[in-house]
Amino acid sequence: MDTHRDTHVAAVLSPLGAVFGTEEFPASAAGYRGLLAWAGALGTVRRAGVEGTGSFGAALSRYLLTQGVEVFEVNRPDRTDRRLRGKSDPLDAQNAARAVLSGRARARAKSGDGPVQIARMYKLTKGSAVKARTQAINQLKAVLITADPALREELVGLNNPDLFRACARFADESKNEEGEEETVLQATRTTLRLLAHRIEQLTEQIQDVEHRLARLAERHVPQLLAVVGIGPDTAVTLLITMGDNPERLSSEASFAALCGVSPVERSSGTRQYRRLNRGGDRQANAALHRIVQTRLRVEPRTRDYFERRLKQGKTRREIVRCLKRYAAREVFHLVRRLVGRDEIRSAMAAYYERQVRGDRSPNLEKSGYVLHTTSDPDVFIAEIDTVFDGDGDDVVVSLVQIFRIRDGKIARLRDYFTPELMN
Repeated sequence: MDTHRDTHVAAVLSPLGAVFGTEEFPASAAGYRGLLAWAGALGTVRRAGVEGTGSFGAALSRYLLTQGVEVFEVNRPDRTDRRLRGKSDPLDAQNAARAVLSGRARARAKSGDGPVQIARMYKLTKGSAVKARTQAINQLKAVLITADPALREELVGLNNPDLFRACARFADESKNEEGEEETVLQATRTTLRLLAHRIEQLTEQIQDVEHRLARLAERHVPQLLAVVGIGPDTAVTLLITMGDNPERLSSEASFAALCGVSPVERSSGTRQYRRLNRGGDRQANAALHRIVQTRLRVEPRTRDYFERRLKQGKTRREIVRCLKRYAAREVFHLVRRLVGRDEIRSAMAAYYERQVRGDRSPNLEKSGYVLHTTSDPDVFIAEIDTVFDGDGDDVVVSLVQIFRIRDGKIARLRDYFTPELMN
């Protein structure tokens, strides 16, 4: 799909690359339904390549994901290809479909329908408020530089909070003498008062958004907050990079590349060399950098690693890059371990309800499980102790279950359990 603000252009291709049809639809809920119905009439829709899944194509991507269609992010066509074949919306839609067919488009789109999308909205609000507050502070201090000397002396030596409060208390002298012309000093004091009020309002907005982000992080990723060097803002930044569906990232290497901390080969001949990765999400890269700098100050294990690598001839920059890669690995596994826990619990309950004989049912309040990751990022192992309420004593059934989570769906691969109460 080639997405725009008002319309989307879709092209349907066969597995062999034959074009079945191209059509334009409005960028609305009715248009999304019509697009999928039109494509479904031409064949079974399994995968879709969408340009701009984070902007004009975000709503379309969410709709397709809810309908069970795999959505892949497609970059704009190569400039050489555009010069040779020309540029039009139908051609862009066909190129997007061919990118998915050929495997060039492998990045799955973010679902954007959960707490991570909420955090993204709050981060957007906070970023603009911080930028506006910084601008207002710089303007206030610039006005002070050219202000009347008596006014400057009145405010000199005050720290920022006291300076803003003092400026906010200035009276609006322009209303006292309506018949007289306003002086430069009066205009200066009025300007300082308005800027100070603006700074206070923006500060309150920033603090409110920070509290909301902290609550989101504590509720959804407490494991990240327990790690040294990760606070609410850093945790939220990394979660936004992963998205509401972190299972779209197939391995820790893909997450490292997404954060721009994976080394890039630059070898030639006998020279073996890897250069810095300048791509990826720079906000996530900065978050990993903050984690490493904090650990270098307060964590003995990181400081020991730093000293050891220094003795091996590594520079500080090279060591920091290695530590950022390790931090990305740790964050990836912490977040992936949280994927689908509610769904896993409900699937386990449904499993027992089908297998248990008689009228006994599992007591999920007393039951518990431990979840383990494996070398395959989609495969998990659960050690489960399920408690069944009996007539007298409770009955405990132990189970080791191997299952796969892919695209939010659970598939049990193998079960090992004790035979009590089972068919």
